[in-house]
Amino acid sequence: MIDQNKFLEVLKDIMEAAKKHDNEITKDEISTLLGDITLSQEQMDSVYQYLAENRIRVKGVVSLEQEESEEDSMYLKMYMKELGAVKALSAEEKLVLLEKYAEGSTEAKDKLLEASLHDVVSIAKKHRNKGVSIEDLIQEGNIGLLRGLSQLPEEKEKITKSYLKDAIQSAVLEALEERNHEVEQERAVVAKANLIHEAMRQLTEDMGGIPTAEELAEYTKLDLDEIRDILELSVE
Repeated sequence: MIDQNKFLEVLKDIMEAAKKHDNEITKDEISTLLGDITLSQEQMDSVYQYLAENRIRVKGVVSLEQEESEEDSMYLKMYMKELGAVKALSAEEKLVLLEKYAEGSTEAKDKLLEASLHDVVSIAKKHRNKGVSIEDLIQEGNIGLLRGLSQLPEEKEKITKSYLKDAIQSAVLEALEERNHEVEQERAVVAKANLIHEAMRQLTEDMGGIPTAEELAEYTKLDLDEIRDILELSVE
C-alpha cells in the first residue's frame, strides 16, 4: 500500500527538482525520487498529468507549450490594441493625480484608472504561465486597482509613487496564491485516490472480493465519508 504522506513528500521533491531545471524533469529522475514507491501506469499517468497542470515538462512524456495559449495570446493582443490609445503617465504624474483624487477630484480618478491599465497589463504579463490565464490576471489586477483607489489612505505620506502598482501586484499575487492552494488540494485528492485504489487492489487479492467502503476506511485510516466521496468521483 502507498504511504500517503510519503507520496505527497515525493511529489513535492519532484516539483522542486524540476523547478531547478527550468520546470523540466526526466522519467528516470522521477523514478529515482519515487524510490521504493511502486505506481501502476494509471497512477503514473496521474502524476504526469498533475505535473503538466503545474507547467512542468516530463521529457518524452508531456509536451508542455512554452508560449501562451492561442486564446490568451488573442485576448492580450486585442487588449493591448485598445490600450494603445491610452496615454501612459510617469510615476510622478500619477502621484500628483493621486493627491488630487485624495482631495476629491473625480477627474483625477478617471485619469488614474485609465493610465494605470498599462501597469495592470505589465504586472499580469510578468506572472503569466503560472496556472492563471492572462485574462484572469488582468481582471484581478483591475480589481486591485479599484480596491487601491477605494482604500486610499488618509495620511498623505502613505500615498507613494508605487501605491497603485503595489495594490495591483498584491491582487495578482493573491489570485496566484489562491490557485496554488487549489492545486495543493487537487494534489491531495489525487494522492488519496491513488491510496484507495492501491488499498482496493490489495484487499481484493487478500479477501477474494471487492472491499466495502468501511473496510477501505479501516485499511487506509482515511475518513469514511472521504472514502465514499472519492469513490463517487472515481465512478463519475
